[in-house]
Amino acid sequence: MQKVRVFLNTRASQGQSRDWQSLIQRQLFRSELDFIAPRDEHELRAEINRATADKVDVIVSVGGDGTFHTLIQQLAEQETRFLVLPAGTANDLARELGIHNRIKEALEFVRLDEWKAIDLITVNGTHMATNGGIGIIGDVAESINQWRRSIPGFQSLMSNIGHPMYTLILGLKLLGAPQKKYRLRITSPDYRGELESPLLMINNQPSVAGSFKIAPETKNDDGKFNVSIFTHHHLCQLLTGIYRVRQHIPPTNDPRMLSFETDRLELELLDKTDQKMAFYGDGELLTSARRLEIGIKPQSLRVYSHQLSCLNAFEASKRLEVPT
Repeated sequence: MQKVRVFLNTRASQGQSRDWQSLIQRQLFRSELDFIAPRDEHELRAEINRATADKVDVIVSVGGDGTFHTLIQQLAEQETRFLVLPAGTANDLARELGIHNRIKEALEFVRLDEWKAIDLITVNGTHMATNGGIGIIGDVAESINQWRRSIPGFQSLMSNIGHPMYTLILGLKLLGAPQKKYRLRITSPDYRGELESPLLMINNQPSVAGSFKIAPETKNDDGKFNVSIFTHHHLCQLLTGIYRVRQHIPPTNDPRMLSFETDRLELELLDKTDQKMAFYGDGELLTSARRLEIGIKPQSLRVYSHQLSCLNAFEASKRLEVPT
């Protein structure tokens, strides 16, 4: 019998919007189900360790990007399969895997055990599944995380507005205080140089926050990640560059954008100050340092995906075709 451990984050923006436990029990009634609702991150990590020690077949994450980010730190390079059910705000990984708003169908993938392996990015040793970076994107993530903790009702507001809230806060940040820029030395097999940037992004999938298509050609299973660097000098240029990405205009059409694919990257901060680079990934602070080593672990996380189901259906239909 398939052993399934379900992690319920009731603090996620949509964590209490439906009876997740009853829904999962109805769909996976043949599985051995165990539901866990950790009270805090310490308990969550302890329960993840227990799940891996128990060698469960499947871990289901009911929460947002922060919940699965914590889970994948222990799930990387394990045989355990992973399903993310979107109960957060951005739900970037669920969107990329094609299971956003396909809850029952996603649970069917678990029953059939149809999974694929995706890459994980490492940033100074910490795993990341989706997108991240330094600069204004980190300021947005930091503000959202802080307001969730300190402002009553903000979590509910995020749930009602959804991912457009990220665009709104990004606009407020850009029009607020002057944007800090980083003087960087960049070293990778695919690019070397020194430059100044207000925003550098590392991408394991095309989009972030629902519709910000920063890396249209990037895939999460090809052994590489995308690096997108904004080199815009003035606020008006930066606003224009971000707006163009928001309108799905490929970054390669912007002469002030540097975009390339690689499998490893080193970033070194050249400013002679105590400043550090705060790197946010999957909506969480991964590290703060003057030097970042970024790499990739190919095919290191086993996930359930709608794209795989579509591919299997297509291959099956091809096998059924009658030769002419």
